Amino acid sequence: MKIGGLGISALFLLLAGCGGAGQSITATPPPPPPPATPFPLKATASFDAISSLMSYNEPASANASFNTLGLQGRGAVTFSYDAASGTYTVQGGGVTASFGQGNQIPDTSYNDTFSNTNGAVTDAVKLYGNARSDTPGTPPVVLTYTSFGIWTHTDSATAQTTKTYFLYGQPTGAASMPTTGSASYQMTAEAHMFPGGMTASERITGTATLNANFGNGLVDTVLKFGSTYAGSGTISGDQFAGDFATNDPTALNGKFSGGFFGPGAKEAGFTFQIHVHNADPYAGATILPQDVYIAGAAAGPKG
Repeated sequence: MKIGGLGISALFLLLAGCGGAGQSITATPPPPPPPATPFPLKATASFDAISSLMSYNEPASANASFNTLGLQGRGAVTFSYDAASGTYTVQGGGVTASFGQGNQIPDTSYNDTFSNTNGAVTDAVKLYGNARSDTPGTPPVVLTYTSFGIWTHTDSATAQTTKTYFLYGQPTGAASMPTTGSASYQMTAEAHMFPGGMTASERITGTATLNANFGNGLVDTVLKFGSTYAGSGTISGDQFAGDFATNDPTALNGKFSGGFFGPGAKEAGFTFQIHVHNADPYAGATILPQDVYIAGAAAGPKG
């Protein structure tokens, strides 16, 4: 049927293109898809990170004293890259720190390290080497959808230091998560360990294995830094969380929080906090610290 020389279908299209008197409807283009493999970073990008942190005071005239451990879900810390300026920015806890190429300092490991001092405050960030395309060295594990870093914020006026590990990348997304089967992830791990009452923190490296059962929504992990820490937890969407135990003959509490990254959960990572308490069975004869605090991150591919 025709109305005024126009077919019904043509009239419908004509009316659909009008938003009323003198107005037209313009379709909003969809956002561009994320890069197939975000690392190394080549385009401007921003990430909501999963993080763990420790803070302590290190006066010049006294032993360091521990303040706190913290484990934070996705978004408490953000990490971004501005491709036009080549600047990296990390933000969290009301503090923002940016690093340009002029802030880079030599690092012979598979990391890129930057430092920036403003008055009494010094910020430094060490990025896992896949964030950049020209990082020298051999990666402990190859990551294309996941990365992590450590941000050190030091205020010499208060003698307080906060070290924050942040895990970031391209999340799998709850709708793209496997719902059957299982997978194992072989990971590199890094942390800072603070032996309470003795000295400042020290960097330690290790390995981790994460096993995920997508059918029943469970994960278990084994984290090795000399001592072995075993943990188990549950999957929720494309994230997971759980608790640690250990083979150390000491009391311990620990937690981990992480997620899956890349299509089909190709990679995984988590941040963690561990508190080991030595009850001092030798009644003061031992020189070991009574408390050891650990905060760090682990990440790796499926396979």
